[in-house]
Amino acid sequence: MTRAERTFVTRCSLAVRPIDSWTGRPPGGSSLTVRLLETGRKPVQTSDGSYAFLDFADSACTLVIGSPTYLEVRRTLDLTRLDPRMPTVTVSMLPNRAYPPPAASTGLVFTVCNPAGDAVPGAEVSAYIDDEAAIRGRVAEEKTERGAQAVLVAPGGVRLSSGDSFVLRERTGTAEEWGFVDGIDGSGNRLLLGGRYPAYGAGVRSCSGRKNPQRRERTRYRSFSRTASADLSGSRGNLFGRQALYGRMDDGSGQCNEAPSRPTVSIIHCALRRLDDGPVFLRA
Repeated sequence: MTRAERTFVTRCSLAVRPIDSWTGRPPGGSSLTVRLLETGRKPVQTSDGSYAFLDFADSACTLVIGSPTYLEVRRTLDLTRLDPRMPTVTVSMLPNRAYPPPAASTGLVFTVCNPAGDAVPGAEVSAYIDDEAAIRGRVAEEKTERGAQAVLVAPGGVRLSSGDSFVLRERTGTAEEWGFVDGIDGSGNRLLLGGRYPAYGAGVRSCSGRKNPQRRERTRYRSFSRTASADLSGSRGNLFGRQALYGRMDDGSGQCNEAPSRPTVSIIHCALRRLDDGPVFLRA
């Protein structure tokens, strides 16, 4: 008498790949909670640190990632846009104040305030190191249209990957847009972008080895009017000790940790994205 055999076939509907935005590697030493709001099923953790959700039937979902040392991630995903053969989403994890920064790094903790000095809730702040050594690639187009979801870059010199943030600058060095990389096409010369937003300049001076950077004058939001064709500066790439992290707190506070490449003063520009117009302060 032969024993009956049954075969179960499962389908990977979504693979979530969390990446530490400082190191560029899967988060280590931090307990992540990865879930979809639409289902109570727990994901299967794979050997490369990804989280796989099996047999999810819907075409869209809300991804939530929680951690004691990273800011919470809450993102709506359209699964129809993913490659069905490899439906992977890379998520850049941003540190909170409990994150243990690497040794010899400089921390910048700030609060986004209105003219009355009150914290601005829900403000999103990005930052990048204003230094030629921090450039992560060169734009190969004569003109990059504002808000385009892809940009052509010079081959061989791009040090960006899925989940990385970037700043798009003019030839004069003025920051025009910021966003994040959604993927890279097979040629390696075309970045697929998950979002691009106007970059509004603000100044924060960060001194290496000091805990309380100086605060500069306030900055006003200005209208976006020019297309950008210039350098592509990225947020990742601490192989050379240059790194900027982004934060968002509901009370308007956040942090930007920098691993300086040399013991001199570095300038960090912050780009703020809000719905309303008006002056804001960065209070260190």
